[in-house]
Parts: sequence; C-alpha cells; structure tokens
Amino acid sequence: MANDQFEYAEEHRLALHKMFEEVLGNKNVYFAPPESFKLEYECIVYERVSGQTIFSNNKPYINDRRYTATVISEDPDTLTPDKLASKEKCTFDRSFCVDNLYHFVFTVY
Repeated sequence: MANDQFEYAEEHRLALHKMFEEVLGNKNVYFAPPESFKLEYECIVYERVSGQTIFSNNKPYINDRRYTATVISEDPDTLTPDKLASKEKCTFDRSFCVDNLYHFVFTVY
C-alpha cells in the first residue's frame, strides 16, 4: 500500500510539473531547486508545503497535497500569472519584486 501511495504522489507531482510547462510555454519549471542552481527566466519554481487533512472517525480521510508555485519574470506585465490563476485549485497569494525580477506566488492543491 505504501508503494502505491508513493507512485500516486509522484504521478500527481509530475502531472503538476507538466501543467506548469504548458502554462509557461517552455521547460523552465523547477521543483525545489538548490540555492546554487542558476534559473532561466521566465520560469516557475515550485515546492511542496503543508497539506490539508480531513479526518473521519479520527483517521485521515482526505489528504490534499499543497504546493507553492512562484512565477518569476523579468517582465512585470507577463500574462503567465493570469494563465496560472485560471487553473483549477490554484489561488494567487501575493507578488513582489527583488533585483528587478517579478515574483507572483500561488498556492496549488
């Protein structure tokens, strides 16, 4: 059973990765890259964060995986955040600018 759960989790993440590539229109999608990794812009960087667990009879019934996805662009008017915001189970959280790079942060379930 544990192996089936692992395979499902991996398939789910890979499907999410593919969706990010389609939204972005290129392969610059990175899952939890190390700090020393050189990113190519425009890109999406994502990582798994805490999920939401719903209980029934004191046992986990549903466990939604939650990811933080950040669109990073040199263009403040990029349309990629709008495309990502239109996806199912995806909510816009915030935006900010660092070193002339525009970051648009989303939570994806």
